[in-house]
Amino acid sequence: ETSDGHIAIATANDGLFVRLASVLERLDWLKDPRFASDSERGLHRRELQSEIENVLAKFSCADSIRMLESVGIPCSPVLGAREALAQPHVIARKLLREEPDGFVTVENGFQIRGSRTQFVSAPSLGQHDELVEMWLQEELRT
Repeated sequence: ETSDGHIAIATANDGLFVRLASVLERLDWLKDPRFASDSERGLHRRELQSEIENVLAKFSCADSIRMLESVGIPCSPVLGAREALAQPHVIARKLLREEPDGFVTVENGFQIRGSRTQFVSAPSLGQHDELVEMWLQEELRT
């Protein structure tokens, strides 16, 4: 957690952890047995998270990300649904669609050539009851 939001940090190997400790000016973490290896850091995840949050509390989300990215540490802001869906890449990939009733929903990002391009709404309650009844009365096929 930063001073104004949450970020996700991915330091899944020793090299990235060394960079993290260096950029956050916490070289003491490199000598701490709890953080000596990736597996040890996993066992002491809560303590490490607390230590990282104590440092990042002084920085904004944007400043924290700039600082971490400057040394090649994978990181990202944690976004709410509305924020995530407003991202430029979501818009560019046309992942949002407005349904006929005005409801905005997420489009399937996986498109197959020749698939339907026209919107087909879900059936209304009871719309296909007669088909379901007919199918239920058919003999079992084996």
